[in-house]
Amino acid sequence: MDCIFCKITSGVIPTNFVAESQHAVAFKDISPRQPVHILVVPKEHYTDVADLTDKNPEVLSDLMQLVAKVAKELLTQVQPPAKPFSMPMLTSPLLHPRSCSGRAS
Repeated sequence: MDCIFCKITSGVIPTNFVAESQHAVAFKDISPRQPVHILVVPKEHYTDVADLTDKNPEVLSDLMQLVAKVAKELLTQVQPPAKPFSMPMLTSPLLHPRSCSGRAS
């Protein structure tokens, strides 16, 4: 498969994970749109949220729990303390929630 996220999760493209769960990993975006920009992706390939929900809702739950964990950790690291974060669920062509926030301390 020619999926960049599959290459990252399998180690073909090296990266440092900022967090990991049974079914998902989180890592810094290579081209951040915010000072703190983390991608959270499932370890297995899914084309979109519908695909993931249909095939394995347990993985979706695990993915969202990791998003929440990473967001909570990010909110404590930014100055001034950030309250909101964005989590666009990008569904085309690949599933990868992003967690973005303000400036890291």
